Amino acid sequence: MNVDITKIKEKNVSTFMGYVENIRRIRNVINHYEPLIPFLLNNIKEKHLKDSQIIKTIEFLATYSEPIIIMPYIPVTDYNKKKVAVLKKVQQVMQKSNKL
Repeated sequence: MNVDITKIKEKNVSTFMGYVENIRRIRNVINHYEPLIPFLLNNIKEKHLKDSQIIKTIEFLATYSEPIIIMPYIPVTDYNKKKVAVLKKVQQVMQKSNKL
């Protein structure tokens, strides 16, 4: 594989390394048999769904492999509506990426 090193930008390398770090964190959660949903809820802020690094990492992962995450149905209440919004966004990202 020939790669033109002059076309590689530091920003792209930094972005990729950020993805790798998030993938490592997700992998550690799964490898320790911890539930993934609390990890997602703790690391994705409701106010910044579009800019979330975890969401971008899931999009990145989904372009290279099919994600196998089944989201449970959770009834929406006033108490949990922000958390349910986060989970729905994760589900939308995975469904959209599977259609590519």
